Formats: sequence, structure tokens, C-alpha cells
Amino acid sequence: PETEAAALAALEINPAHFLAHYLLGLSYARQGHREQALFAFSACLAAAPGFAPAHRLSAWLLRPDPAQAALASLHRAAARRLP
Repeated sequence: PETEAAALAALEINPAHFLAHYLLGLSYARQGHREQALFAFSACLAAAPGFAPAHRLSAWLLRPDPAQAALASLHRAAARRLP
């Protein structure tokens, strides 16, 4: 919750800040809010498509859903290609 509050405050100042979206996604994931975490990681990747940690965590969150296997695979592949 503290990380979530800090990330939301940062996003009020700069809505395009990719790291704030990433931290918000981390906070949501730790709280078990999978869909919100995926949305935050998606926003992070929209601002910084080459940010490998967001790809890794997106793949991890998508892996239990067989319907999302292809998307999880794309995120894993992207994470492997990036530094």
C-alpha cells in the first residue's frame, strides 16, 4: 500500500512515468490484484517498450491462464531479447 500510494502520487505529477507504472504494478501484484497489475505493466510498457522487468512480470502473471499463453510467450521472448 505504501508503494501504491507513492506510485499514484508520482503518476499525478507525470502520468507517463514508466517506472511509477511499474512500481504500481508491483504493488498490485504483491496484493494479488492480477488484472490491475497487468494494466499497470501494460502502461509501463507503452511508455518504455524495452523495459524487460515489466515484460518478465507480465509473463509471470499471465502464465496460469491458458488463454493468455501466446501473450505470456511474447513477453518472455521480449524479456530475453532485452538487457
